[in-house]
Amino acid sequence: MLSVTQYFVDSLIERGLKCIIEDTSDERNVVRLNFNGKNYAQISVFLYFSKEEKYAEIRCFGICRVSEEKRQEVLELLNTLNLKYRWLKFYIDTKGMVCSAADAMIGTDTVAQICTEYAMRSARIIDEAYPDLMKTQWSN
Repeated sequence: MLSVTQYFVDSLIERGLKCIIEDTSDERNVVRLNFNGKNYAQISVFLYFSKEEKYAEIRCFGICRVSEEKRQEVLELLNTLNLKYRWLKFYIDTKGMVCSAADAMIGTDTVAQICTEYAMRSARIIDEAYPDLMKTQWSN
């Protein structure tokens, strides 16, 4: 396991937070945190740590599926959300799913604080945005 990943996982354990280690290859490590939201039942936030150990990618996949008929309306909402929440960017992937992304510069001395904050912030923002996504997707 990469040293930044180990520092991050150890800090989660010290705080009593559960995580799932998805990948510990030599090229990258992936850690998943699950959060319960008020509007979105379970938000899985993935943190990707590269072998360079200088940055982390924070991702959430499959927030909701976008129908082709509502794609333009949802894109307009995502643009609004991207302006409102500067720390997290929403997009539609190639499978038509709304996803989110954030990136952070890290080091062994900052990984615990920065990545925990980003993961929690991502989950909170997704939970706040979810009702608007559903309203836009399902409105007439």
